[in-house]
Amino acid sequence: MLLMESKDHFGNASLQVVVPKVYRDKIWALYHEGTSSHLGMRKTKGRLLKHYFWPNCIKEIEGYVRSCDPCQRMGKGNDKVKARLKLVPIITEVFSKMNIDAVGPLPTSSKGNSYLLTAICMSSEYPDAIPVADISSVSVTDTLLEIFSRMGFPREIQSDLGTSLSRARELLDDEIL
Repeated sequence: MLLMESKDHFGNASLQVVVPKVYRDKIWALYHEGTSSHLGMRKTKGRLLKHYFWPNCIKEIEGYVRSCDPCQRMGKGNDKVKARLKLVPIITEVFSKMNIDAVGPLPTSSKGNSYLLTAICMSSEYPDAIPVADISSVSVTDTLLEIFSRMGFPREIQSDLGTSLSRARELLDDEIL
């Protein structure tokens, strides 16, 4: 194995493996397509050049990325505009705002539970997770009532509005009112 010493723009030295021609296409595929999910040209070059080198490697990598069929079909995203930052009020009252979510399906436990219903207080970051057999609106509502009996009813509940959570919210609204 032939090694070459290179320095980055900070002056840090590293060793690169000099790759024979027969292995280059496998390395391109590994760094561009493999676990990297079709990185762009700059990231593919940066990651590959940390460990490997060969003559004209930069031009060959650029040509490979330019000719990648899935990358050409997808193109670059046009959404370059950053969203404006927005001030979020600080939550000082414990258990006044809760974030809830259903996790699963998970491997079924010995008690027959396949899901977790999680609740996190947004001010104290206190977590709670209760195993449930299913995420029907009735079991989610019962579990949330169990959580709220320990923590108190929050003023706000935040969720991803999954089907079971949105129906449970309606049932909780009916029960509270």
